[in-house]
Formats: sequence, C-alpha cells, structure tokens
Amino acid sequence: RDSAAMARARQVLERNPRDQEARYFVAELATITDAPDAVTFIEPLVQEAPDGRGDFLAASYRTQLGRLLAKRGENAKADSLWTASAALARQQLAAGNENPAPAVELAAISAIRGDSAAAFASLEQGYQMGWKDPRILAIDPFFSTLRQSRHFQQLLARMKSDIEAMRRNATAAHPQLFGVA
Repeated sequence: RDSAAMARARQVLERNPRDQEARYFVAELATITDAPDAVTFIEPLVQEAPDGRGDFLAASYRTQLGRLLAKRGENAKADSLWTASAALARQQLAAGNENPAPAVELAAISAIRGDSAAAFASLEQGYQMGWKDPRILAIDPFFSTLRQSRHFQQLLARMKSDIEAMRRNATAAHPQLFGVA
C-alpha cells in the first residue's frame, strides 16, 4: 500500500513542513516506494547534510539521491554522489567506526552499481558488525537485484533467526516485561 502510505506521510508533512522527523520519513518513504517526486524530498536533505541518514535505510541521503538520479538517466551525477559516499564509508570503516551503516552503505552502492560480490561482502561485514534488520533489507530498493539470490535469502534467514533468539533471551531474562511472569 505504497501510495496510501505516501499520501498519509505527505499530509503529516503538509501540516507541519518544519517537522524534521516528518521530512526525513517522507524522504525515505519516497525513496523506498519510488515515488515520482522522491527527488524533491531528498535534494534538500542532501544540501543540509549529504551524509545524513534517516531511520530506515542505511544509505545516506546523498546515496539515495544518486539512485533516484540514475533512475532518471542522470548516471554521471549519480556516480559522482556514490563515489563520494563510498569514499566516506571506507574512511569511516578504516578509522574503526563500529557502526554497521557505512558497511551497509557500501553494500548498497556496490549492489546498485551491479557488483554483487562486493555488495555481499559488505552486507556480511555489516551483519558481523551488528546490522540485523531483515524487514528493511527485504524492501530496500538498493538490494532489489540481489533478492533472488541464495546468499541474500540465507542472510535474511540468519537475521530473522538472530532476532528470534534475541526475543527468546530477552523474554527469558525479563519475563515480567513481556507479560510471561
């Protein structure tokens, strides 16, 4: 129900155009749903904070804009944005950044550029660093070309299994919080 979600998100933003959370949410939702006007939501965020990220996609706003521009045939601009984002992600990882977002962003850039081996290597690195969000991975438009592969499906299954184990452990450790006691 992409169009219904976008319609509601637009209404929230129209009511309060200065609401930063709404701006981030609409921009990411527009990217995820491939809304025809997604560029209009992402471009201002790229100007404000090109390396900023919303709550869902690991890819920075600059990388998201690159994907949208590539879809419009603006490949040189897209490639320039991806090159800058990849350089920053590599720099962050080399500096010891333990956040998995740079690794996942490298995976997204590799996937969109058609380098599935590099994409899977970076996805695995992000997973090993703690990135375990199968719901977003399953809908992230950057990884659409990888979804049918066995490796991708195995990664999703591992993430889901890890999350289920975390739920079981949390419930066992704190039954009162989960209504089990």
